Parts: sequence; C-alpha cells; structure tokens
Amino acid sequence: RYRRRLAESGRTVAEAAGVSLDRRFDKVRDVPVTVFLLFSFMAAWIFMVQLPLIVANGIRKDHPITGQDVVGWAVWAVGFAIEAVADYQKEA
Repeated sequence: RYRRRLAESGRTVAEAAGVSLDRRFDKVRDVPVTVFLLFSFMAAWIFMVQLPLIVANGIRKDHPITGQDVVGWAVWAVGFAIEAVADYQKEA
C-alpha cells in the first residue's frame, strides 16, 4: 500500500543524504548577510524541488506503479550515480 509514496520519499531521503560539503562556501562563511542570502535561496530551492512530493503525499488515493515511474526512477538513479562520481572526483 502506498508503494509509490514510499519509493518517492526514499528517493528524496537518498538525495538528501548524498549531499556533500562544498568548499566554495568557505570563503563566505564569515559574511552573515551572504550566508543568510545563500541559505534563503537554498531553502526556497529545496522547497520548490520537494513540492511535487509534498503534494503527492497529500493525496489519499494510491495509484499503481507504472512504467513511467520505473523510467523516471532509472533516470534519477543514473543522474545520482553521475553526481556521486563527480563528487568523488572533485574530492580527489
């Protein structure tokens, strides 16, 4: 029951867990206004990206998993893997 919701929520948790620290922000950490602006932008971005999941989880009717779901998850998995490799290479 609610397999699609669980899968999408799991995908979101995996994406959030895969976030790495970015050294580019080291230069601006001592400037409170810049930190506030960057934090506000990132918070708004995260909210907009997560809005479809929030809406989907608010719907009581459960839909079966379709081929489109599987293709979407596969595309996400490839992108996530590419991002993980890029993060690894960036650290090396």
